[in-house]
Amino acid sequence: MGISETTVSSMRKAGTVPRATEAVKLANALNVSVEYLVSNSESSVPRETKKPVLRLIKDLNSLSDDDIKAVSAVIARLKS
Repeated sequence: MGISETTVSSMRKAGTVPRATEAVKLANALNVSVEYLVSNSESSVPRETKKPVLRLIKDLNSLSDDDIKAVSAVIARLKS
Protein backbone atom coordinates (compact mmCIF):
# COMPACT_ATOMS: atom_id res chain seq x y z
CA MET A 1 0.00 0.00 0.00
CA GLY A 2 3.01 2.29 0.41
CA ILE A 3 2.45 3.01 4.11
CA SER A 4 4.10 0.94 6.79
CA GLU A 5 2.03 -1.00 9.30
CA THR A 6 3.88 0.89 12.03
CA THR A 7 2.66 4.21 10.63
CA VAL A 8 -0.94 3.02 10.42
CA SER A 9 -0.73 1.54 13.91
CA SER A 10 0.72 4.77 15.33
CA MET A 11 -2.06 6.83 13.71
CA ARG A 12 -4.72 4.52 15.13
CA LYS A 13 -3.25 4.58 18.66
CA ALA A 14 -2.78 8.35 18.72
CA GLY A 15 -6.06 9.04 16.95
CA THR A 16 -4.25 11.25 14.47
CA VAL A 17 -5.21 12.04 10.92
CA PRO A 18 -2.78 10.88 8.22
CA ARG A 19 -0.83 13.39 6.18
CA ALA A 20 -2.35 14.17 2.79
CA THR A 21 0.01 11.84 0.92
CA GLU A 22 -0.72 8.99 3.35
CA ALA A 23 -4.47 9.64 3.15
CA VAL A 24 -4.39 9.41 -0.64
CA LYS A 25 -2.48 6.11 -0.50
CA LEU A 26 -4.89 4.67 2.07
CA ALA A 27 -7.94 5.83 0.11
CA ASN A 28 -6.59 4.34 -3.12
CA ALA A 29 -5.79 1.02 -1.44
CA LEU A 30 -9.29 0.84 0.07
CA ASN A 31 -11.03 2.21 -3.05
CA VAL A 32 -12.69 5.00 -1.09
CA SER A 33 -12.39 8.77 -1.15
CA VAL A 34 -10.10 10.70 1.18
CA GLU A 35 -13.28 12.39 2.40
CA TYR A 36 -14.61 8.99 3.50
CA LEU A 37 -11.45 8.31 5.49
CA VAL A 38 -11.89 11.60 7.32
CA SER A 39 -15.68 11.64 7.69
CA ASN A 40 -16.43 7.89 7.81
CA SER A 41 -19.60 8.73 5.93
CA GLU A 42 -20.97 6.33 3.33
CA SER A 43 -22.29 9.28 1.32
CA SER A 44 -18.73 10.06 0.25
CA VAL A 45 -17.85 6.52 -0.88
CA PRO A 46 -17.41 6.07 -4.63
CA ARG A 47 -20.45 4.49 -6.26
CA GLU A 48 -18.43 1.55 -7.56
CA THR A 49 -17.48 0.53 -4.01
CA LYS A 50 -19.60 -2.43 -3.05
CA LYS A 51 -21.39 -2.88 0.28
CA PRO A 52 -19.16 -5.83 1.32
CA VAL A 53 -16.15 -3.52 1.05
CA LEU A 54 -17.84 -1.01 3.33
CA ARG A 55 -18.52 -3.73 5.89
CA LEU A 56 -14.87 -4.79 5.74
CA ILE A 57 -13.69 -1.23 6.34
CA LYS A 58 -15.96 -0.94 9.37
CA ASP A 59 -14.79 -4.32 10.65
CA LEU A 60 -11.14 -3.33 10.25
CA ASN A 61 -11.71 -0.30 12.46
CA SER A 62 -12.58 -2.59 15.37
CA LEU A 63 -9.57 -4.91 15.08
CA SER A 64 -6.48 -4.89 17.26
CA ASP A 65 -3.11 -3.91 15.81
CA ASP A 66 -2.05 -7.57 15.72
CA ASP A 67 -5.23 -8.50 13.87
CA ILE A 68 -4.64 -5.68 11.36
CA LYS A 69 -1.15 -7.06 10.72
CA ALA A 70 -2.59 -10.54 10.16
CA VAL A 71 -5.22 -9.22 7.75
CA SER A 72 -2.56 -7.20 5.90
CA ALA A 73 -0.44 -10.32 5.52
CA VAL A 74 -3.39 -12.29 4.12
CA ILE A 75 -4.18 -9.51 1.65
CA ALA A 76 -0.54 -9.36 0.53
CA ARG A 77 -0.54 -13.13 -0.09
CA LEU A 78 -3.80 -12.93 -2.04
CA LYS A 79 -2.46 -10.12 -4.23
CA SER A 80 0.74 -11.98 -5.12
